[in-house]
Amino acid sequence: QLQINNMSPSAIEFIPKNTNQENQTIKLSSKRVAIKYRTIDDYFEEAQKNAPRSCRFYYWVIFMSMGIANMGDATEISCMNYVLSNPDFIAEILDNNVKKHGATLASAIFVGMLIGGVVTGVIGDQLFGRKRILLTGLLINSIAGLCSALAPSLKIICFARFTSGIGIGAVLSSLITLTTELSPSSQRGLYVSFVASFWTAGSIFVALLGYNILGRLELSWRIFLACCAAPSFLAFVLVAIFVPESARFLALHGDFERAAHEANVVAVKGIGYRNGRLLTADELAFHFSLRGNVESNQRLK
Repeated sequence: QLQINNMSPSAIEFIPKNTNQENQTIKLSSKRVAIKYRTIDDYFEEAQKNAPRSCRFYYWVIFMSMGIANMGDATEISCMNYVLSNPDFIAEILDNNVKKHGATLASAIFVGMLIGGVVTGVIGDQLFGRKRILLTGLLINSIAGLCSALAPSLKIICFARFTSGIGIGAVLSSLITLTTELSPSSQRGLYVSFVASFWTAGSIFVALLGYNILGRLELSWRIFLACCAAPSFLAFVLVAIFVPESARFLALHGDFERAAHEANVVAVKGIGYRNGRLLTADELAFHFSLRGNVESNQRLK
C-alpha cells in the first residue's frame, strides 16, 4: 500500500503489471496511474538534469574532501623518498646503513597496504560502510604519520610505516567506490577523475615540502614527516563533516529509510534538486528487495 498526498492508503490498490518490470499500476477512482520506482542512479540523473549548475558548490566540496583524502595517501607514500636521502635521518635512524635498513623501511608501508586493502575492503562491504572505513583509514594515517615523526628507532618507525600502510589500504579500498556511488552515472567519469587527480597534487605537495623544509630551510626530518600527516588529518575532518554515506551500501543492507535520506541529501543539498519528487524508502525497497529475491532464487537453483 502507498499513500498519495492526503488520501487514505485503503483508497489505493496496487495491480502488478509484471513482476520483472520496474513499473506498477495503481487503480485509483477508476483511473490508472503509472508509477516508476526509481533507482538511486535514476534519481541522481534526474537531479542532475533538473538542478541549476550554480547550486552545486556543496557537491564539489564533497568530492574535494575525498580528493584531499587521496592527496593524503600520495603524501604518505612519497614522503619516505625524501627522508631516506636526509643525512641526519641516515645517521640517527639507519645507522648509516641505507642499503640494508632503508630497504626494510621502504617496504614496510607496502606490506601494510596489502593487508589493509584486503581486510578493510571486505569489512567495508559487509559491515561498516564506505564512509566509516574511509574515516578509519584517514585517522590511522594521521596518527601513524605523527608517530613516524616522533619515532626514536628503526623498529618503531618501521611499525609506524606499516600501520600507515594499513590506513592507506583502507582509504584506497573505499575512496573510489564511495566517489562512484555518490555521482550520477552520466558524470561519473568526471567526478572519479577529479578525485583521482589529487594524487598528483599530493605528489607535488610533498615535493614542495621536501624542497622547503629539508632543502632550503634545512629543518629536521621530523618536522617534515609531521607536515606530511596534515593532509590526512584535514581530509578526516572534511569527510566527517561533508561526505554522506553511500545510499547504495545502506540499501544493500536493508536500511532503506537511511539510504533514502542520504540520497536526498546528495540530491537536494549537493546537486541542488529543489522542485522534484524526493526518493522514498519504498522505491529502494522495491529494487533492492527484488534483487535480493532474484539472487536468492539463483543460488537455490
